[in-house]
Amino acid sequence: MKIPQLFLCLYHIFFPKLCICCHNDISGSPERVCGKCLDSLALTRFENWRGNRVEQMFWGRTKIEFAFAGYYFRKNETIQNLIHRFKYHGETDIAVMLGRQLGKMLKNSNNTYFDAVVPVPLHPIKKRIRGYNQCQFLALGISQITGIPVATDILIRTSYSESQTHKSRADRQLSVSKAFAVTREATKWMGARLLLVDDVVTTGATIEACCEALKAIPCASIGVAAVGMADS
Repeated sequence: MKIPQLFLCLYHIFFPKLCICCHNDISGSPERVCGKCLDSLALTRFENWRGNRVEQMFWGRTKIEFAFAGYYFRKNETIQNLIHRFKYHGETDIAVMLGRQLGKMLKNSNNTYFDAVVPVPLHPIKKRIRGYNQCQFLALGISQITGIPVATDILIRTSYSESQTHKSRADRQLSVSKAFAVTREATKWMGARLLLVDDVVTTGATIEACCEALKAIPCASIGVAAVGMADS
């Protein structure tokens, strides 16, 4: 055994890399979550189901060509822990990892026909407070698997509002109504197929508001991908 390999083995013995969910040793894995914990997440399999519950959420509200969430979002389960860690605690590598999972789902369902991945934007004030836009890291993970470029020059958030977490559906819709707009650069995406990416779909108010703003791009079509769908 070469000296560097020996030191590496000793390092893993004394400082093992542990799964952030079950705390089992995952030394040598590029991820922070073991395969067993990833496999325990409740898959929706909506990417293979036209007319799924996420798509139905927007029927009669806004036009979306395709929509899915990778997992059911349930309180006190692993998926909530992972989302909270990347959304509120700066662990953006988890967002990239989950984005890669969404990318794999898209590839397996042959839904990789998009021209750009568009993360749902944060208002500049909220982004400055948080330090990052978690959806941008989800989009990066999707791009790593599918090769679809990430576009952050299409959609912006124009109004600031507090967290939507504890609001009713009506309050959420009122809060985000007309909260988004397209940029001047968005004109170059005329006729493009855009994949809008969010972390969790609850009432669909944020996605609906984004889609209404994206209607300003002539002949553009919109798909939606989210990590989780609130499972009531």
